[in-house]
Amino acid sequence: MKHNVLVAIPDSVVKDTFLPESVRAYLEEHFNVKYNTLGREFTPDEMKKELKDIDFVISGWGTPAIGDYVLEGNDRLKIFAHTGGSVRDFVEDSAYEKGVIVCSGNYYYAESVAEGVVAYIMMCLRSLPDHVQSVRNGQWREPHIPYSQGILDQEIGIISCG
Repeated sequence: MKHNVLVAIPDSVVKDTFLPESVRAYLEEHFNVKYNTLGREFTPDEMKKELKDIDFVISGWGTPAIGDYVLEGNDRLKIFAHTGGSVRDFVEDSAYEKGVIVCSGNYYYAESVAEGVVAYIMMCLRSLPDHVQSVRNGQWREPHIPYSQGILDQEIGIISCG
């Protein structure tokens, strides 16, 4: 017997990024998969209705929180897999109390987030947004753009990133 999976992420770039065709094909081969076809995120009422007879839900940013209201009358949901990092805004204590296993991509995204932060720091130190706008205005460098700085021999601390 195949388990029932709800992909709560609507059709979007986010869904295509986290669930490319190969992943969807795998899911469809091994599970009974139901997709969010609304073209938008579910409301809490819609999520509650969609979770009926669902064993495993795959969520994304904007998915209603799994908790008292959404899980009311649903004892079947066993796994909540979130395609983002933190699940703090997506899972209430009552889901854990019901034994729902919660997982996220946090471990896998940490390196990418850290790399992005370093890139953003460099972008700001080098005034890249200003340079891009200058080039769009037909100039190589406008006088008001400050001298570019670097991070050579500098200490950088990243606190609570992600």
